[in-house]
Amino acid sequence: MNAKRILQGLLWAAAATTTVALAGCSRTEEEVKPDPSVTPDASDPKAHDSAALPTEWTCPQGVSGAKMVLIPWPDGSAYCIDEREAVYAEYKQFLDAKGDDFSGQPPECAWNDSFVPGWEDAAHEIPQCSVWLIDTEPDRAANCMDFCDAWAYCAWAGKRLCGVRGAAPGKLSLFADGQEEQVAPTRESEWFNVCSQGGTTKYPYGDAYEPGRCIDQTKIDAEGQDSALAVRDAVDNACRGTNSPYDAVYNMSGSVMQWLNICYTGECVIQGGRWHMEALSCEHNYGVASIRSLTVVDGVRCCADAVPKTESNP
Repeated sequence: MNAKRILQGLLWAAAATTTVALAGCSRTEEEVKPDPSVTPDASDPKAHDSAALPTEWTCPQGVSGAKMVLIPWPDGSAYCIDEREAVYAEYKQFLDAKGDDFSGQPPECAWNDSFVPGWEDAAHEIPQCSVWLIDTEPDRAANCMDFCDAWAYCAWAGKRLCGVRGAAPGKLSLFADGQEEQVAPTRESEWFNVCSQGGTTKYPYGDAYEPGRCIDQTKIDAEGQDSALAVRDAVDNACRGTNSPYDAVYNMSGSVMQWLNICYTGECVIQGGRWHMEALSCEHNYGVASIRSLTVVDGVRCCADAVPKTESNP
Protein backbone atom coordinates (compact mmCIF):
# COMPACT_ATOMS: atom_id res chain seq x y z
CA MET A 1 0.00 0.00 0.00
CA ASN A 2 1.47 3.35 -0.91
CA ALA A 3 2.00 6.25 1.50
CA LYS A 4 -0.83 8.28 0.02
CA ARG A 5 -3.45 5.61 0.70
CA ILE A 6 -2.19 4.92 4.25
CA LEU A 7 -2.48 8.59 5.07
CA GLN A 8 -5.90 8.82 3.42
CA GLY A 9 -7.06 5.87 5.49
CA LEU A 10 -6.03 7.65 8.68
CA LEU A 11 -7.82 10.78 7.53
CA TRP A 12 -10.97 8.79 6.80
CA ALA A 13 -10.88 7.10 10.20
CA ALA A 14 -10.54 10.47 11.91
CA ALA A 15 -13.34 11.93 9.85
CA ALA A 16 -15.67 9.14 10.90
CA THR A 17 -15.68 10.45 14.48
CA THR A 18 -17.06 13.83 13.49
CA THR A 19 -20.66 14.85 13.09
CA VAL A 20 -20.07 16.76 9.89
CA ALA A 21 -22.20 15.39 7.05
CA LEU A 22 -19.31 15.49 4.60
CA ALA A 23 -15.96 15.35 6.35
CA GLY A 24 -13.62 18.27 5.85
CA CYS A 25 -15.92 20.20 3.52
CA SER A 26 -17.18 22.92 5.82
CA ARG A 27 -15.23 25.00 8.29
CA THR A 28 -18.26 26.57 9.93
CA GLU A 29 -22.05 26.59 9.86
CA GLU A 30 -21.99 30.37 10.12
CA GLU A 31 -22.39 32.28 6.88
CA VAL A 32 -19.19 34.04 5.86
CA LYS A 33 -19.63 37.50 4.39
CA PRO A 34 -17.30 38.50 1.55
CA ASP A 35 -14.40 40.74 2.53
CA PRO A 36 -14.94 44.19 0.94
CA SER A 37 -11.29 44.20 -0.07
CA VAL A 38 -11.89 41.28 -2.40
CA THR A 39 -15.38 42.17 -3.62
CA PRO A 40 -15.38 41.73 -7.40
CA ASP A 41 -16.25 44.22 -10.08
CA ALA A 42 -19.84 45.30 -9.53
CA SER A 43 -20.34 46.30 -13.15
CA ASP A 44 -23.74 46.03 -14.78
CA PRO A 45 -24.44 42.28 -15.21
CA LYS A 46 -25.47 43.03 -18.79
CA ALA A 47 -21.75 43.35 -19.47
CA HIS A 48 -21.73 39.56 -19.27
CA ASP A 49 -24.35 38.81 -21.90
CA SER A 50 -23.54 37.30 -25.29
CA ALA A 51 -23.09 40.68 -26.97
CA ALA A 52 -20.08 41.33 -24.73
CA LEU A 53 -18.13 38.22 -25.76
CA PRO A 54 -14.71 39.52 -26.80
CA THR A 55 -14.26 38.66 -30.47
CA GLU A 56 -10.47 38.69 -30.12
CA TRP A 57 -10.46 35.78 -27.63
CA THR A 58 -11.08 32.07 -27.98
CA CYS A 59 -10.46 28.90 -25.99
CA PRO A 60 -7.15 27.06 -26.48
CA GLN A 61 -7.00 24.34 -29.11
CA GLY A 62 -5.52 20.87 -28.70
CA VAL A 63 -6.67 20.37 -25.11
CA SER A 64 -8.13 17.13 -23.76
CA GLY A 65 -11.31 16.42 -21.85
CA ALA A 66 -14.59 18.28 -21.99
CA LYS A 67 -15.35 20.99 -24.52
CA MET A 68 -14.56 24.48 -23.22
CA VAL A 69 -16.83 27.53 -23.14
CA LEU A 70 -15.54 31.11 -23.46
CA ILE A 71 -16.57 33.31 -20.52
CA PRO A 72 -16.11 37.11 -20.69
CA TRP A 73 -15.18 39.47 -17.87
CA PRO A 74 -16.70 42.97 -17.79
CA ASP A 75 -13.36 44.56 -18.73
CA GLY A 76 -13.22 42.68 -22.05
CA SER A 77 -10.84 39.93 -20.95
CA ALA A 78 -12.01 36.32 -20.81
CA TYR A 79 -11.32 32.80 -19.61
CA CYS A 80 -12.60 29.33 -20.48
CA ILE A 81 -14.34 26.65 -18.44
CA ASP A 82 -15.23 23.03 -19.19
CA GLU A 83 -18.85 22.64 -20.23
CA ARG A 84 -19.20 19.85 -17.66
CA GLU A 85 -17.26 17.93 -15.06
CA ALA A 86 -14.64 15.37 -16.15
CA VAL A 87 -16.00 11.86 -16.72
CA TYR A 88 -14.34 8.53 -16.06
CA ALA A 89 -13.53 7.87 -19.72
CA GLU A 90 -11.48 11.08 -19.77
CA TYR A 91 -9.88 10.42 -16.41
CA LYS A 92 -8.86 6.94 -17.61
CA GLN A 93 -7.08 8.54 -20.60
CA PHE A 94 -5.16 10.63 -18.07
CA LEU A 95 -4.23 7.60 -15.96
CA ASP A 96 -3.12 5.61 -19.00
CA ALA A 97 -1.02 8.50 -20.30
CA LYS A 98 0.66 9.28 -16.97
CA GLY A 99 1.48 5.77 -15.79
CA ASP A 100 4.11 6.19 -13.07
CA ASP A 101 4.79 9.81 -14.01
CA PHE A 102 3.61 12.02 -11.14
CA SER A 103 4.81 15.32 -12.57
CA GLY A 104 2.46 18.21 -13.23
CA GLN A 105 1.73 18.84 -9.55
CA PRO A 106 2.58 21.89 -7.41
CA PRO A 107 5.18 21.56 -4.63
CA GLU A 108 2.39 21.24 -2.06
CA CYS A 109 1.48 17.91 -3.70
CA ALA A 110 4.95 16.32 -3.53
CA TRP A 111 3.48 13.59 -1.30
CA ASN A 112 0.99 12.44 -3.95
CA ASP A 113 2.21 9.20 -5.53
CA SER A 114 -1.02 7.88 -7.04
CA PHE A 115 -3.67 9.40 -9.29
CA VAL A 116 -5.97 6.38 -9.06
CA PRO A 117 -9.32 7.47 -7.59
CA GLY A 118 -10.62 5.78 -4.46
CA TRP A 119 -9.02 3.81 -1.69
CA GLU A 120 -6.58 0.95 -2.05
CA ASP A 121 -7.05 0.00 1.60
CA ALA A 122 -10.21 -2.13 1.77
CA ALA A 123 -10.54 -1.48 5.50
CA HIS A 124 -11.19 2.20 4.79
CA GLU A 125 -12.89 1.93 1.42
CA ILE A 126 -15.69 4.42 0.78
CA PRO A 127 -18.78 2.91 -0.86
CA GLN A 128 -18.80 3.75 -4.59
CA CYS A 129 -15.14 4.79 -4.51
CA SER A 130 -13.85 1.65 -6.17
CA VAL A 131 -11.67 1.84 -9.27
CA TRP A 132 -14.04 -0.43 -11.22
CA LEU A 133 -16.07 2.68 -12.10
CA ILE A 134 -13.32 3.65 -14.54
CA ASP A 135 -14.15 0.69 -16.77
CA THR A 136 -17.87 0.21 -16.12
CA GLU A 137 -19.18 3.78 -15.87
CA PRO A 138 -17.27 5.75 -18.56
CA ASP A 139 -19.88 8.52 -18.82
CA ARG A 140 -20.23 9.14 -15.08
CA ALA A 141 -18.52 12.12 -13.49
CA ALA A 142 -15.10 11.04 -12.20
CA ASN A 143 -15.07 11.15 -8.41
CA CYS A 144 -13.11 10.04 -5.36
CA MET A 145 -10.10 12.23 -6.20
CA ASP A 146 -8.10 14.52 -3.96
CA PHE A 147 -7.05 18.08 -4.85
CA CYS A 148 -3.68 16.98 -6.21
CA ASP A 149 -5.28 14.40 -8.50
CA ALA A 150 -7.61 17.10 -9.83
CA TRP A 151 -4.74 19.55 -10.36
CA ALA A 152 -2.67 16.96 -12.24
CA TYR A 153 -5.62 15.95 -14.43
CA CYS A 154 -6.22 19.53 -15.57
CA ALA A 155 -2.50 20.09 -16.18
CA TRP A 156 -2.32 16.93 -18.30
CA ALA A 157 -5.36 18.11 -20.28
CA GLY A 158 -3.61 21.41 -21.12
CA LYS A 159 -5.85 23.30 -18.72
CA ARG A 160 -5.80 24.30 -15.05
CA LEU A 161 -8.06 24.22 -12.02
CA CYS A 162 -10.60 27.02 -11.85
CA GLY A 163 -9.58 29.66 -9.34
CA VAL A 164 -9.64 33.40 -8.80
CA ARG A 165 -9.54 35.97 -11.53
CA GLY A 166 -6.01 36.90 -12.58
CA ALA A 167 -4.25 34.31 -10.41
CA ALA A 168 -0.61 33.48 -11.10
CA PRO A 169 -0.42 30.41 -13.36
CA GLY A 170 0.94 27.13 -12.06
CA LYS A 171 0.79 28.06 -8.37
CA LEU A 172 -1.64 27.58 -5.52
CA SER A 173 -3.66 30.74 -4.86
CA LEU A 174 -3.08 31.02 -1.13
CA PHE A 175 -5.19 33.27 1.09
CA ALA A 176 -5.12 34.13 4.77
CA ASP A 177 -7.01 31.71 7.01
CA GLY A 178 -10.73 32.12 6.33
CA GLN A 179 -10.34 34.53 3.43
CA GLU A 180 -10.54 31.68 0.93
CA GLU A 181 -14.11 31.11 2.10
CA GLN A 182 -14.89 34.79 1.64
CA VAL A 183 -13.62 34.85 -1.94
CA ALA A 184 -15.30 31.60 -3.03
CA PRO A 185 -18.90 32.90 -3.20
CA THR A 186 -18.03 36.06 -5.17
CA ARG A 187 -17.47 36.85 -8.82
CA GLU A 188 -13.73 36.87 -8.22
CA SER A 189 -14.11 33.09 -8.36
CA GLU A 190 -14.20 31.84 -11.94
CA TRP A 191 -16.40 28.96 -10.85
CA PHE A 192 -18.94 31.08 -8.94
CA ASN A 193 -19.05 33.64 -11.74
CA VAL A 194 -20.34 30.96 -14.13
CA CYS A 195 -22.61 29.19 -11.64
CA SER A 196 -24.40 32.45 -10.81
CA GLN A 197 -24.54 33.72 -14.42
CA GLY A 198 -22.23 36.61 -13.70
CA GLY A 199 -23.50 37.13 -10.16
CA THR A 200 -27.15 37.55 -11.22
CA THR A 201 -28.81 34.34 -10.00
CA LYS A 202 -28.84 32.16 -6.89
CA TYR A 203 -28.83 28.88 -8.83
CA PRO A 204 -27.32 28.15 -12.26
CA TYR A 205 -30.79 28.50 -13.82
CA GLY A 206 -32.45 31.21 -11.68
CA ASP A 207 -33.30 32.29 -8.15
CA ALA A 208 -35.77 29.56 -7.16
CA TYR A 209 -34.69 26.00 -6.48
CA GLU A 210 -36.19 23.46 -8.90
CA PRO A 211 -35.97 19.89 -7.55
CA GLY A 212 -34.63 17.47 -10.14
CA ARG A 213 -33.40 20.11 -12.58
CA CYS A 214 -29.82 19.31 -11.62
CA ILE A 215 -28.41 15.98 -10.44
CA ASP A 216 -29.78 15.90 -6.91
CA GLN A 217 -31.58 13.29 -4.83
CA THR A 218 -34.87 14.08 -6.58
CA LYS A 219 -33.35 13.29 -9.98
CA ILE A 220 -31.68 10.15 -8.65
CA ASP A 221 -35.00 8.91 -7.25
CA ALA A 222 -36.84 9.67 -10.51
CA GLU A 223 -34.34 8.30 -13.06
CA GLY A 224 -32.19 5.88 -11.13
CA GLN A 225 -28.55 6.42 -10.27
CA ASP A 226 -27.00 4.95 -13.43
CA SER A 227 -29.02 7.19 -15.75
CA ALA A 228 -28.94 10.35 -13.64
CA LEU A 229 -25.19 10.27 -13.04
CA ALA A 230 -24.24 9.81 -16.71
CA VAL A 231 -23.18 13.37 -17.61
CA ARG A 232 -21.07 13.05 -20.75
CA ASP A 233 -23.95 13.74 -23.16
CA ALA A 234 -25.24 17.27 -22.57
CA VAL A 235 -28.32 16.83 -24.78
CA ASP A 236 -31.51 17.81 -22.90
CA ASN A 237 -29.49 18.73 -19.81
CA ALA A 238 -31.58 21.37 -18.01
CA CYS A 239 -28.97 22.06 -15.33
CA ARG A 240 -27.47 25.10 -17.04
CA GLY A 241 -27.74 28.85 -17.29
CA THR A 242 -30.52 30.66 -19.08
CA ASN A 243 -28.39 33.26 -20.89
CA SER A 244 -25.36 32.98 -23.17
CA PRO A 245 -22.63 31.94 -22.51
CA TYR A 246 -23.80 30.34 -19.26
CA ASP A 247 -26.41 28.24 -21.05
CA ALA A 248 -23.54 26.20 -22.52
CA VAL A 249 -22.17 25.15 -19.09
CA TYR A 250 -23.81 22.25 -17.25
CA ASN A 251 -24.01 20.71 -13.78
CA MET A 252 -22.66 23.58 -11.71
CA SER A 253 -24.98 22.39 -8.94
CA GLY A 254 -25.43 18.75 -8.01
CA SER A 255 -23.51 15.78 -9.46
CA VAL A 256 -20.01 16.00 -7.93
CA MET A 257 -18.20 18.77 -6.12
CA GLN A 258 -15.30 20.35 -7.98
CA TRP A 259 -11.92 21.29 -6.55
CA LEU A 260 -10.85 24.93 -6.94
CA ASN A 261 -7.48 26.65 -6.73
CA ILE A 262 -8.65 28.88 -3.89
CA CYS A 263 -6.63 27.72 -0.93
CA TYR A 264 -5.35 28.18 2.59
CA THR A 265 -2.32 26.24 3.78
CA GLY A 266 -3.11 22.56 3.36
CA GLU A 267 -6.72 22.95 2.26
CA CYS A 268 -8.67 24.28 -0.72
CA VAL A 269 -12.20 25.23 -1.66
CA ILE A 270 -14.48 22.62 -3.21
CA GLN A 271 -17.82 23.53 -4.80
CA GLY A 272 -20.65 22.36 -6.95
CA GLY A 273 -22.00 19.01 -6.03
CA ARG A 274 -23.29 16.29 -3.74
CA TRP A 275 -25.80 14.41 -5.89
CA HIS A 276 -27.45 13.10 -2.70
CA MET A 277 -28.28 16.60 -1.45
CA GLU A 278 -30.97 19.16 -2.33
CA ALA A 279 -31.27 22.92 -2.86
CA LEU A 280 -27.57 23.71 -3.26
CA SER A 281 -27.24 27.30 -4.38
CA CYS A 282 -24.12 28.77 -5.98
CA GLU A 283 -23.51 31.10 -3.03
CA HIS A 284 -23.76 28.55 -0.24
CA ASN A 285 -22.61 25.48 -2.11
CA TYR A 286 -19.03 25.66 -0.94
CA GLY A 287 -16.64 24.53 1.74
CA VAL A 288 -12.98 23.72 2.27
CA ALA A 289 -11.26 20.36 2.48
CA SER A 290 -7.75 19.08 3.06
CA ILE A 291 -5.87 18.70 -0.21
CA ARG A 292 -5.25 15.09 0.86
CA SER A 293 -8.90 14.21 1.43
CA LEU A 294 -11.33 12.56 -0.96
CA THR A 295 -14.95 11.49 -0.85
CA VAL A 296 -17.46 9.90 -3.20
CA VAL A 297 -18.54 13.35 -4.39
CA ASP A 298 -15.12 14.94 -5.06
CA GLY A 299 -14.52 15.54 -8.78
CA VAL A 300 -13.08 18.12 -11.15
CA ARG A 301 -13.97 20.65 -13.83
CA CYS A 302 -11.10 22.54 -15.48
CA CYS A 303 -10.61 26.12 -16.59
CA ALA A 304 -8.07 27.70 -18.95
CA ASP A 305 -6.85 31.14 -19.91
CA ALA A 306 -8.45 32.44 -23.09
CA VAL A 307 -6.05 32.95 -26.01
CA PRO A 308 -6.05 35.52 -28.82
CA LYS A 309 -8.15 34.51 -31.78
CA THR A 310 -6.04 34.03 -34.92
CA GLU A 311 -6.38 32.25 -38.26
CA SER A 312 -4.59 29.24 -36.82
CA ASN A 313 -6.51 29.43 -33.53
CA PRO A 314 -10.05 30.46 -34.57
